[in-house]
Amino acid sequence: MSIDIFAKELLHQHRRPITAQVENEYFHYYYYYYYYYYYYYFYYYYYYYYYYYYYNYYVYYYYYYY
Repeated sequence: MSIDIFAKELLHQHRRPITAQVENEYFHYYYYYYYYYYYYYFYYYYYYYYYYYYYNYYVYYYYYYY
């Protein structure tokens, strides 16, 4: 499952039912789209941490072999 499909599923699961008031409906939609993009920010931050971990890993081997 790609991260795009997973994020859309996450967005769909947390979407509230359409309310009778249009203002509330739009508020919920914009709120959950903000959460959707925040999830992607967390996704890229995770990969930044992932590569940072490997950076430490190679530095460890650098000191290990030299």
